[in-house]
Amino acid sequence: MNIDLQSALQDFLDRNPDLPEGDGNDVSAENADTRPAAVSADRLDIILEKKGRGGKKATIITGFTGSDSELAELASALKRKLATGGSA
Repeated sequence: MNIDLQSALQDFLDRNPDLPEGDGNDVSAENADTRPAAVSADRLDIILEKKGRGGKKATIITGFTGSDSELAELASALKRKLATGGSA
């Protein structure tokens, strides 16, 4: 099954008009060393992992540097926006 990621992303954005606009910065691996300090300081890494879960996949988000209450609030907002479960 081939998925056209560009059109899938556009469909997602069309269904969620309240998402904030991006700033257009390209933070790909090729230009990681030239990234402004402000961007790398607020960076969250998203990892798809299936190790230790009986083959089931889980999305792990790392790099958050806030208080435990801010983390719980962010996790709650992500779960609500993405219509999924999860834990902080």
